[in-house]
Amino acid sequence: ELFPALLVTLQVTVVAFVVAVISGLVIAILFTQSRWVERSFFPYAVILQTTPIVAIAPLIILWVRQIVPGDGSTFVAMVICAWIVAFFPILSNTTLGLNSADHNLINLFQLYRANPWQTLIHLRLPSAEAAVDRELGHLEAHVQQPIAKVRGCLALGLGRDVRRAAAAQHANG
Repeated sequence: ELFPALLVTLQVTVVAFVVAVISGLVIAILFTQSRWVERSFFPYAVILQTTPIVAIAPLIILWVRQIVPGDGSTFVAMVICAWIVAFFPILSNTTLGLNSADHNLINLFQLYRANPWQTLIHLRLPSAEAAVDRELGHLEAHVQQPIAKVRGCLALGLGRDVRRAAAAQHANG
């Protein structure tokens, strides 16, 4: 009975993690390529990151249930909540890493007339590698937290089994 719940948890974790890594990396690259984009949108990322997932999970569940019909809405809501938790640390640390390239080397690349994409691939991405690797190592546990919190509202995965065991223990008392 636990194995199917474990599979659901693993699916949500993997999907949210992969989507968070891809979207975080792409948006961080956009931020570093355009200061205007970074200054316009990064404050919203910080605001959403500081909002507790427990506060917005019910809203996400209601919103997703209106858009996605059937049982798939539960899975999508859990992936969105897990994505929110995983996305922002990836975005902020990747942006920080991409912007941490040595300014003297950036000037050297400009002196040799390297275009922004050459500078990104040959200078900024290698300098950001340590920050991104460190954050990806910590994120697996963070992705699990919103899944567990959302499951408090839903009857799916390991959260359902934990609630059942707690209710049985409370009843036996």
